[in-house]
Amino acid sequence: MYWGVGNAEPYDPRPREALDSLYTSSVLAFRPKTGELACYYQFTPNDVYDVDGTDEFVLADVRVGGQPAK
Repeated sequence: MYWGVGNAEPYDPRPREALDSLYTSSVLAFRPKTGELACYYQFTPNDVYDVDGTDEFVLADVRVGGQPAK
C-alpha cells in the first residue's frame, strides 16, 4: 500500500532546529497485512519549499538497463 505524505509545519526549518522531518513530503510503502513500513522516498528532505507528496502515483513495469523492473 502506498501513501503520500504532505509537508511539515512550519515550512521554515529553523524553528524545527534543522531536523529533516523524516517521512514528510514523502511516499511511504506499507505491507498491508502487517502495517509494517516497507520503504519510503522523501522527495524534499527538510522541506523548505512547501512540497507535498500527495500527487497520484503510477506503478509501472519498465526496462532499466535492458532488464525488466517494477
